[in-house]
Amino acid sequence: MYNSDDPIFNTVEIGGHNFPGTWRYILHPDFINLKIPKEKLADCTNCPMVILNNYNPQYKCCTHFAQIPNFQIGLALKDPASRVIAQNVIDNGLALPTGIEITPRYYIESIGAHKKNLFGKSIEILCPFMDRSKGMCTIYPYRTVICTTFFCGHDHCKNGILYWEKLSEMAHHAERAITQWSMKKSGMNIERYMERLDDLSESLGELSGIPSYAWSKKAREYLYGSWFGKEAEFFEKCADHVMAHRGDLWEIGCSQDIIEALHFEEAVDNLLNIQTVDQANGQTNGETCNDHFINHDSSDDDFSLVELWENLNHATDKLYKLPQNGQILSFNNEAEIKENKMDSPLNTLFKNRPFYVTLISKTGDEPVTIFLTSEEKEALSLFLKPVKIENSIFNSIKFLKIEKPEEFISKFIGCNILIIQNQLND
Repeated sequence: MYNSDDPIFNTVEIGGHNFPGTWRYILHPDFINLKIPKEKLADCTNCPMVILNNYNPQYKCCTHFAQIPNFQIGLALKDPASRVIAQNVIDNGLALPTGIEITPRYYIESIGAHKKNLFGKSIEILCPFMDRSKGMCTIYPYRTVICTTFFCGHDHCKNGILYWEKLSEMAHHAERAITQWSMKKSGMNIERYMERLDDLSESLGELSGIPSYAWSKKAREYLYGSWFGKEAEFFEKCADHVMAHRGDLWEIGCSQDIIEALHFEEAVDNLLNIQTVDQANGQTNGETCNDHFINHDSSDDDFSLVELWENLNHATDKLYKLPQNGQILSFNNEAEIKENKMDSPLNTLFKNRPFYVTLISKTGDEPVTIFLTSEEKEALSLFLKPVKIENSIFNSIKFLKIEKPEEFISKFIGCNILIIQNQLND
């Protein structure tokens, strides 16, 4: 039953980010207490990629086929605000018992669009839950992992990318585990389902309907079995089990063995590699399906949920690493603080920040550019000469207008602008 006050039907805000309500329950109980980076560089309301990379200003990074777990679709069906769009997506043949899944043919088409640098630009590959008239997500509280953890910019550079990768891996594993558990609880034999999916590996070209993002009726009849024609009922039943067992979902996910359709996945990989060679005249560019978004990706399967949670905590520690008292913190001699003369689209985007620090590494790492307020420039300038760290440094006059001095310092350490040394160099 739908209740607008039920947390499972609402997003949960952590660190300035809105996560799906189910994440309160399917992830570790301490997830809601995580210290999560704000990612001020990735502002969806004022998308920087619209200016920097010609993204479509209405759809932005939603030019992507979102694959939503079955229990999330069930929750969306119960919600009056998203019921109609969820039912339409099901009626149009986009759903399998595991949830909204991309067809092999549409997957190939989406990869082709990515290769042509059309991500963010072409509406040929567009999320089925996007309201085209308003440019808004119609199932925001029930969106999936990639929609929640993808950012076009990271405040903490490589450490920020690592953090979101680890969170994504854990959440993806948890969603897959609860997806399969809810299928079993709803009376579907998950092993038999995967066997049937494997059976279809010999006829990938026949699995897409018209249009190509829809699954053929024949494929859906075979995979749903007795649930065919009652798909919405099945998804709501999956959601009912999740709601009824919400307090135990983390433990359930930890104990759930994930079953895979390995022959089907291999066939999709092979088809992708053939198509990639054809499109690139023999040049594959080293890309495989795991370089892109797809629910069949098994990159997290080498770890248990508990291990993935530990990996995320290690990434969090790395994100907020600080020097110890007595250590030396110094400005990277390859970095440089410059005045923002607003002489490029990027510089104009940050017109309210009069300075920036740039780092072009000699080791081949990606260049770093971070725009600064006058107060941030003054605080960072403190380390142009090596400084021995003491607790009192965060109370110095140059840090008085920095909201969170420790996080400020850790960000520039993570971006290699500031370097920790054990002692002063002679």
